Amino acid sequence: MTILMTGLCEKGADQIWKQCNDAMYAQGVTWLEEAAYAGDAEAWFFLGHCYSWGDGAVGFNEKKAYECYLRGASAGSARAVLGALRAGQYDEQMKKSARYSIEESYRQVRDAAEMGDVYAAWQMGEAVEWEDLADYMPQTESAREQCLFWYERAADGGIIPAMVKMGKCCQNGTYREKDEKEALRWANQCAASGEVWGLFQMGEHYRQEEDWEAAFQYDYAAAKQGSSRAMLYLGQMYLNGQGTERDIQAAVQALENAAARNEAESFEELGNLFYQDELVERDDEKAFYWYGKAYAAGIKEAALPLARLYLRPSDEQDTVRAEKLLREAAGIETDGQASLALGNIYRDGLNGEIDMKQAVSWYEKGASQGNPECMEILGCLYFQGEEGVDRDYAKAFEWLNRCEEAGSLQSASKLGYLYMKGEGCTADENKAKELFERAAQTECDGYALYELGFIYERKNESPEDLERAAQCYQKAIEMGNESASRRFSHFKKGLGAGRSRIKGGIFLALCHKV
Repeated sequence: MTILMTGLCEKGADQIWKQCNDAMYAQGVTWLEEAAYAGDAEAWFFLGHCYSWGDGAVGFNEKKAYECYLRGASAGSARAVLGALRAGQYDEQMKKSARYSIEESYRQVRDAAEMGDVYAAWQMGEAVEWEDLADYMPQTESAREQCLFWYERAADGGIIPAMVKMGKCCQNGTYREKDEKEALRWANQCAASGEVWGLFQMGEHYRQEEDWEAAFQYDYAAAKQGSSRAMLYLGQMYLNGQGTERDIQAAVQALENAAARNEAESFEELGNLFYQDELVERDDEKAFYWYGKAYAAGIKEAALPLARLYLRPSDEQDTVRAEKLLREAAGIETDGQASLALGNIYRDGLNGEIDMKQAVSWYEKGASQGNPECMEILGCLYFQGEEGVDRDYAKAFEWLNRCEEAGSLQSASKLGYLYMKGEGCTADENKAKELFERAAQTECDGYALYELGFIYERKNESPEDLERAAQCYQKAIEMGNESASRRFSHFKKGLGAGRSRIKGGIFLALCHKV
């Protein structure tokens, strides 16, 4: 028996399953209702399907779905019988009221699919995939892989859910080998119809190609269709000015939209945004909220910034919680930032007593991961020595030198001292001079200026050397360096004894600067 449906029913079905404009769904539902109440049994099936799966934007309603399937099955719709079976609503009442049995309904729907009914093909694809009819089908037809045969027929006939199914199967290698090219073809067809999966996949494709303008357009459209992931990417593109002008307000809105749909990565993005004080005014309370949500959602990278917020003086300050989070962060980090923070906690005794052994252990872990701050702290600790850490110039040189090689050394004068004295290394006055000059310029280091003055004084190859020595001593004295004050006094006496070597009034000028 041929399955027939009225033109009005077909119009309604096409309006719901062959396009993706929400504003047009209501008209499709209206046409189906008109056809159903006019006596079209198949229209009852389509209405039941809408209420079973939320198609046509009608929402889920099991009671209405059952009523529609029952009326359709009673009026002779084989589709309605299989639809009720698919929805788990085929019961004794349905069995008694239906004009056709499951076996008869299966044969009718299968025959219709063979004759080119795309909706029947789609229904056959779902029935085979989910094994609804396994007990009623020949074994050769019941293999789940056979669903692709029917889905492809439906997809070629314009059924968008079938197109999505084909695309996902090609993408994931489900029921067939993976085929990215074919998956992209189906995604493009879906996108052309405004379907959200297709739009998102096309956006993903163009993101990989770094065609940001195209990616932005597809993600914008997918976000409008409710894709939380597209909202996240849209926010990131607004932040970075990719495919569009940078728009921080639009970025925040897109990320908040994604967050409202529990897109976990948007939590972290919002936390970063409010914590870093780069693009928006820093707001620790908002950062704390979003990092907390990110961490709770399983994003362990949020542990480090969340710990830092727990360490700040505030109502939420909790150093014990911060330490726990930092230990967790240290277990996954690659840059030593959490180890640095843990070292500081133990060095400063934030959770009780100072524990330099623990502090050094964490600094060493961070340094082993290439963290220059950890290297420098270790170098300084071994350079000066303090309770719990013995002075060790060899270790001081090792860590300060590694920090300098990393291009991040701030304690240049300490490394300069080691090179000058040959402590922990081979003495190298030229290298020491380079480091002292850097410290004098960048750190305003009085000790470095004193050592520079002494170097220039000993060099004494020209009046300029002596003038430079005097200048260095003078600046060091201004910074409170007592050694420079004593040395400058001897320096002036030496100039007085040998002033004939200095041209013009340089000697007098130098002697009267201090």
